[in-house]
Amino acid sequence: MAADALLQASAASGAPRIVGFLDADPELHGQFWHGIPIIGGMEALGSIGHDAVVVAIGDNATRRRVALSSDMHDRPLFVVRHPASVVAPDVVIGTGTMISATATIVCGTRVGRGCIVNTGCVIDHDCAIGDWAHVAPRAVLGGHVTIGAGVLVGIGATVLPGRRVGDGAIVGAGAVVTADVPPNAVVVGVPARVRHPRS
Repeated sequence: MAADALLQASAASGAPRIVGFLDADPELHGQFWHGIPIIGGMEALGSIGHDAVVVAIGDNATRRRVALSSDMHDRPLFVVRHPASVVAPDVVIGTGTMISATATIVCGTRVGRGCIVNTGCVIDHDCAIGDWAHVAPRAVLGGHVTIGAGVLVGIGATVLPGRRVGDGAIVGAGAVVTADVPPNAVVVGVPARVRHPRS
């Protein structure tokens, strides 16, 4: 998904080209995806000439761990924005964030570092998205919503205006959040209710 967004952005506006992929699966090393080589694992990063890195891992905790690991050696993280996304001019986007096709981010919103703003989601005005969060496909955040660090807002979920979702929480697919969500809670249903805390 991140690679597709980069390829589309490059074709549309000459965004930086992809030098290669790194993957932990050694069976993929030496193969190609759309003509771009899968070079090796993280150990190969130092041998590749590059300007910036994209950490395209879906799991929030793993994405954060890899991006902040010693292997990265403070390498700059690139913001990936699909050209079919809609982002208001005053939106602030943190380094390492990926914005997928048809995602919409409205004025006054701040998106943290290393986030995934996934396909077709809508983030309305004046929202705050914490670092390493993931707003999944077709999720909708009303105005003035606060999403904490490391939060997953599941596919098709809705967070009503002004609600807060605490750090590390998970909003289940299709849930409708009508009240604030405590940190590390898992909420599901319509209206969303706490099922259990994350372990």
